[in-house]
Amino acid sequence: MVDFRAYLRNQLQFTHGTMEQVVADIDPDTLHHRYPGSTANHIAAIYAHAVTAEDGIVNGLVLGRMPIFNAEIAAKTGVPMKQSPAMEDAWAAEIKMNLPAFREYAAQVYAATDKAITELTDAQADEVINTPFGAPQPRIEFMGNLTVVHTWGHMGEIAAIKGIKGLKGLPF
Repeated sequence: MVDFRAYLRNQLQFTHGTMEQVVADIDPDTLHHRYPGSTANHIAAIYAHAVTAEDGIVNGLVLGRMPIFNAEIAAKTGVPMKQSPAMEDAWAAEIKMNLPAFREYAAQVYAATDKAITELTDAQADEVINTPFGAPQPRIEFMGNLTVVHTWGHMGEIAAIKGIKGLKGLPF
């Protein structure tokens, strides 16, 4: 029988590791470049959204505690506080990301997610919660669906933008 917690932890470790490889070599111009006339956001906004959403989903919605992201981290990373979980154009336009500082925050989020998976009791993991994205789901399934799938989707956007700029997108 597959241990779902171990499986989810493995999937997230691979997801987080791959995301960090994708963003590791991005220079500031590429990080903030937005193609005129396109509807795609710049890489900094996409990356910031993916990580802050995981923080909000895991710490806020799933665990019911304050997310890690706060005004001090916002000032240090150059990523402003969000008013909603959506990736809004006005928020994205304000981002002047300090990539090394934001990656430090991302590492804290990834560690908190891993810790949450191991600390949830079976009853907490299996508890069905209401989600803003559709039908109620067991807490740990919702956490897995949103953190893994959501992150890979945005990682694909980042890789595509890097590819358009002539850079290697995904590390494999």
